[in-house]
Amino acid sequence: MKGEKGDTKKQFNKIAELIYKTSLGLDFRLDLSKLRGKFGIDNQGFNSDKERNDWYGSLSSKQRDDYWESVYEFFAKYNLPVASHWLIDYYITHNKVPPFSPQASVFNTCELDFDAISYLGTSPTDTKWKTGKVPFIRLYISDLASKEDVKAFIDKNWKAIKTNLGFQWSGNRRVIRPIKEKDKKIHEEIYFLSLRSRDMLGAERKQYKETAITKIINKKYNKNYSDDNVRQIIVRQRKLRKKV
Repeated sequence: MKGEKGDTKKQFNKIAELIYKTSLGLDFRLDLSKLRGKFGIDNQGFNSDKERNDWYGSLSSKQRDDYWESVYEFFAKYNLPVASHWLIDYYITHNKVPPFSPQASVFNTCELDFDAISYLGTSPTDTKWKTGKVPFIRLYISDLASKEDVKAFIDKNWKAIKTNLGFQWSGNRRVIRPIKEKDKKIHEEIYFLSLRSRDMLGAERKQYKETAITKIINKKYNKNYSDDNVRQIIVRQRKLRKKV
């Protein structure tokens, strides 16, 4: 049970990290602002779940449908996982990712489609995944299969599954490396320091800006960054913020 909770938290953190990195992009922030304005959501989000629920309760049935349609279009545009709609809705309405809980992590990267058999055509879940612009693969499970059978099948075919998912990408594949919350703030500070002039950083004559920044950060946070570390962080932060 403990192992399952650990895996669930890792999955949750992976999605939270993806949302955070995506949110640094200028286009994302502009589109998010437009979406919030369209539905009367404060640009900084609601302060509590009650405020969010009161707002949602005030919407008509048509407005709710319009909201979710806009939400699905929004995260499809930025390749956010369609099964994580609850987390993404929380970010839109609260301007932050919720704290981890087993309930908050439901349907992050996987989802069950119980409607697939009952629909003669395409089920709503199937449509959502197909329009999500995110690579996925189906798994059909017979009523004869045990939990161990399913796990053994996935373990045996995992390499083929990942290869197939990789083929579905038209651009570069995503690599999500979780960053500790404290390090995120340090990386952002390094980026904003890089926007300052050499004089403002107190750089010595003929000293690179990265060297001055490294000195400031290492002293302030008791870190052991090298100039190259700082340079890589600045480049990464610029990429995260550039226009899509």
